[in-house]
Amino acid sequence: TANRLGADRSLTAAPLARSYLMQQKFKSLVENVQVSGYTPELQAELLASKALALIELNRLRDAQAVLSQAATLAPRAAEPMIGQALLMLRRGDLDAAGPVIQQALLLAPDNVHALQVKASIHHAKGQLTEAIASYSSVIALRPRNIDARVARTGAHIDMENYSDAGADVEFLREQFPYEPRAPYLLSVILARQGDIQKSEAALHTTADMLEQLRPEIVARNHQLLLIGGLSN
Repeated sequence: TANRLGADRSLTAAPLARSYLMQQKFKSLVENVQVSGYTPELQAELLASKALALIELNRLRDAQAVLSQAATLAPRAAEPMIGQALLMLRRGDLDAAGPVIQQALLLAPDNVHALQVKASIHHAKGQLTEAIASYSSVIALRPRNIDARVARTGAHIDMENYSDAGADVEFLREQFPYEPRAPYLLSVILARQGDIQKSEAALHTTADMLEQLRPEIVARNHQLLLIGGLSN
């Protein structure tokens, strides 16, 4: 790795943390990313990344302690605010989460993760039009953001916008042919439209795709676990 080759750890620590998050290696992030010895701003960023991993591991109390430490180190940094809003969302404290993510977006208006948390808050509150708008902001910045497109598809389905939902599913199937959530969402659309035979075929495709994934990948993703239960 770069660190072993003598690279400046202050330049590699944040990318390493982001890499662990992208790969959903949450336990590795918590255990392997060191925080001490950096500037307060970098420490806060690393702590915020650790908090996100702890949230995904459902260690919410530990996440809160880490976020409090990050906020003390860098009270005007966006990353700890984003983590705090996500933690509030996971706890169901939606009214408190909204103002926190808005503050983060004032500091970092194009932060993709902040926009995605904002969208998720709207979605959880049943504000589907606002959720779709925020997911669309994420996708405008990162067209290949799978989670935002999957979530936007779900919101379109809930609003019975099957044409828009179908367009997102088609994008997912073309760009990510081994993404099992795409045929699952297609099966939901087809079922809502009354085409049960094609819906069941799409569900079988979902189950086949899930079987091809390594078990640890499915275990790390609560959506895949849920879909696995529904498709078998």
